[in-house]
Amino acid sequence: SRVSRRRDKRQLAAARKLWINSRIVEASAQGDFNQILAVVVDHLAEMNLVNISTALHRLSKAAVLCPNLKQSLQTSPVVEDLLEASLTALELSSAGEVHARALSNIAWSLATLHMAHRDLLQKIVELSIPRLLSFKPFELSTLLLSCAKLNSEDGVAESTEALYPASARHVAARISTFGFRSLANIAWAFAEARQRQPGLFEYIAREMLMQVHTANAQELANATWAFGKAGCRKEELLAELAKRALGRVREFKAQELCSTVWGFGAVGYFDEAFFGQASLLLQNMDLQASQLAHLVWAFAQAAPQLSLTRIAIVRLLPRCLMELEAGAFEAVEVSVILLSVAKAFACNAKSGFAVPREVSRLFGAAAAWAVPRVGGFSEQSLVGMVKVYQEMRDDRAGQIMDAVGNEVLRRRREDPASSCAAELQGSWLSLCTGARGDASFYAIEQMQPCNTSYEQSPLPGSSAEDLVYAAEQIRSNSYIMHKPSPGMSSLKVRRANAGVVAPTAAELATKEQAFAEAPPPQAAPPPQIEGFGGLGLGGEAAAVGGMYMMEVPTRQTSSAASTDASGGV
Repeated sequence: SRVSRRRDKRQLAAARKLWINSRIVEASAQGDFNQILAVVVDHLAEMNLVNISTALHRLSKAAVLCPNLKQSLQTSPVVEDLLEASLTALELSSAGEVHARALSNIAWSLATLHMAHRDLLQKIVELSIPRLLSFKPFELSTLLLSCAKLNSEDGVAESTEALYPASARHVAARISTFGFRSLANIAWAFAEARQRQPGLFEYIAREMLMQVHTANAQELANATWAFGKAGCRKEELLAELAKRALGRVREFKAQELCSTVWGFGAVGYFDEAFFGQASLLLQNMDLQASQLAHLVWAFAQAAPQLSLTRIAIVRLLPRCLMELEAGAFEAVEVSVILLSVAKAFACNAKSGFAVPREVSRLFGAAAAWAVPRVGGFSEQSLVGMVKVYQEMRDDRAGQIMDAVGNEVLRRRREDPASSCAAELQGSWLSLCTGARGDASFYAIEQMQPCNTSYEQSPLPGSSAEDLVYAAEQIRSNSYIMHKPSPGMSSLKVRRANAGVVAPTAAELATKEQAFAEAPPPQAAPPPQIEGFGGLGLGGEAAAVGGMYMMEVPTRQTSSAASTDASGGV
């Protein structure tokens, strides 16, 4: 009959799809990804959503183990066809045909191949939210983790935004059904996507406490990193994570140990036993430049004045110096290292005690590296560099001041309307006038490349107060103020009093008249300036801790867990 013929046809089609799936799985088991691609080319037109998601998942698993394959798949037209077929299948599927496992696998494949297909992700999220009850814990954690990994790509955050609050409510209501690995991945996803859900983290922390004894090294790293990234300091959980990590510390890979140390440092949590063992193990691990920067930052954040963390930082500095000389660091990483080292050792310099030789060598090499590259530093990094060289009483402080001052002027001339450049000028000017209100006012004598342009191109908004622009706390007892704007003659003045505050415009005019006839001052040795009070080392150093945590592959320093046997994504 017609009914039986239709039934037989459906059964034949289902058997055909099972056969296609078996061929994909068989090729994957043999490690033959070319055969998987061949199956897709031959049968894509008759593949259903399960076949498509299986093919994508098996190709992505192979790419985890072979970076060259990953690059090949990213540009493969067959993979592009698979993604388009996925979107079409999801759009045409009825409610009962969409399986949570398929949605999770497709999202994981996109994250693994680092292919941010915005329309496909949006469709996955749209279909997932009303089906959250059908997701197993590991499937939901994989979905969230995958979306978070792609969050920084253009348009992805907007496409996946709705998934997080819905998932937070779902997880909180069923927290006891989630294992430690799933909880760690969910916490990681919310932290990486910058989704502020303190209530969810409270639930996760309580459940993790009961399951922490089951966690392996990767799961401990993910959990610690997540709570650090979220800025969520749960003392009891952190203590248990540190205790468990200490017991398994020799099982940690370099990536995992870096993530764990960073997570503790990000919330200022210090466990002496764990940090001591981690410091020793890190000496024999192969670390990337970005990992070195994050480790120095983390040790300085956790306990900057303790001998243990100072020793740990000093042990890392020779390797930092090697990476600096090799050109492996980015400008922001150099800035973070300098800020962190100063946080640990500036008290030595302020008190007149010598700093370790490794610290001095690093600051010398960093000055030589940074001066010709000041154009690549952010506004906050530039001001931070001047600050730390002054705090460390380093002989290169004047050199750094010169380079930063010239860069300030260049940015203001190139873009007078730039709020960033104006903010940089204000910050640098404020720093130069001194944290204690010293009257150490020097002119822009040291900025010789810029001096010739003042009369022809005065700085926008320059005024008498701008004469304090070139204040330099450590270089000379005398100073010369050059003309920063029309109507102000060149001045040759002497430092009047080390205790007076920055002069007003009227006071400057009086000083000009009083000292106009004074003989030029003789050069004097650098004065011994007291320590600067209240100059914190937060700012960029505090904010940048997780900035590169998920850059793939060369600057990835967090270790997001995979949800199957294929290893880390």
